Amino acid sequence: MKKAIMYVLVFAIIVTALYQDWSKGKESQGLAMYEIKAAFQKAGIPLAPVPDATYFTLYGKEPFMFEADGSAFAIYVYKSSEMIPAALEDFEAQTVNVKAVLSEIYKVKNVLIFEARELTEPSEKVQKAIENLKG
Repeated sequence: MKKAIMYVLVFAIIVTALYQDWSKGKESQGLAMYEIKAAFQKAGIPLAPVPDATYFTLYGKEPFMFEADGSAFAIYVYKSSEMIPAALEDFEAQTVNVKAVLSEIYKVKNVLIFEARELTEPSEKVQKAIENLKG
């Protein structure tokens, strides 16, 4: 009987430890492209892919290119938020002598979103989408 209680106790400790590791990993996970699209959709901005458009390769990553609501978006999804500063340094290095048309740069978790828009004022819908991503 003591062995059975000991096995149950050890099993409970192992399950608790594994759950804590799993839940900690879920909290620190970054965003995926489907979550980004959903946040923009929820804000009333359906992102339309622009397959032949190009933008800067930043820190070895090509962007996903979209158009919506009078703006063009270059969206970079990295494995972790720790890569964002290096990507921004890369952007600055590549644009030192280039006049880049850019309205806003948004940083959310593991994602960089560059927006070029026709309007001079930031879109409330885009701001809402960014807030949706921040959770």
